[in-house]
Amino acid sequence: MKKAILAIFFFLVCFPSTISLAGQALPKYGVVYGSDTNIQDSEYEILRFKNNQELPQYNGKSVMFFRDNVFKSLLLFNTKLEARKAQEQVEAYLNKVDRQGIAKNNPNWVRGSYVVDLSRWCLNWSKNQKTQDKIKYHSCQSK
Repeated sequence: MKKAILAIFFFLVCFPSTISLAGQALPKYGVVYGSDTNIQDSEYEILRFKNNQELPQYNGKSVMFFRDNVFKSLLLFNTKLEARKAQEQVEAYLNKVDRQGIAKNNPNWVRGSYVVDLSRWCLNWSKNQKTQDKIKYHSCQSK
């Protein structure tokens, strides 16, 4: 019993950022896959992963952020490895879908994405949730 208590104490002291106040780990990494100047366009990007048939493992992981005067669409993950894996799949999927729509007549269209460390990219993001036009997003301050 003492070993279990010591192990829990050690974990909490050495890794305090892995525990949120609600008892769940907050995601630490995000894949930025969309960037829009208005909130409605960004919401469209978020809804692509609400009930996605081709990539169901990412359903419900999409969140909107407001950073540098732009609305960003992100998928959230606990590890950098998960985020990198998702980045490849999401980018391939969105480029395929965009080829059928917005990029149909533009052979040079390529959608980019990148992985971010949320603790550096969006300070206190979990505490800065806002609403505009009934759409929720996290407001960021960049370092």
